[in-house]
Amino acid sequence: MQIASQLADSPMTIRTVRQRDDLSETLSPREFEIARLTAEGFSNKEIARTLEISPHTVSSHLRHAFAKLGVNRRSRLSSLVALLEARAP
Repeated sequence: MQIASQLADSPMTIRTVRQRDDLSETLSPREFEIARLTAEGFSNKEIARTLEISPHTVSSHLRHAFAKLGVNRRSRLSSLVALLEARAP
């Protein structure tokens, strides 16, 4: 919740959330799954092991998610996931 309140006034976050009201609709199911694991603090290797895919595939999905959401850091992706999950009913 603290992350969500810190991001509440960020113009980039507000714009992104308004344009992409639901990450699960913006991202492919696999990109969303990897974004959630990233938000939970998993490394690429840990995500790869958990999902039984290669670390290179994880990196590829993250690059696509970053491009779709207009972010360039794992921390920003994690913040958006936290913000949207906090808004979920």
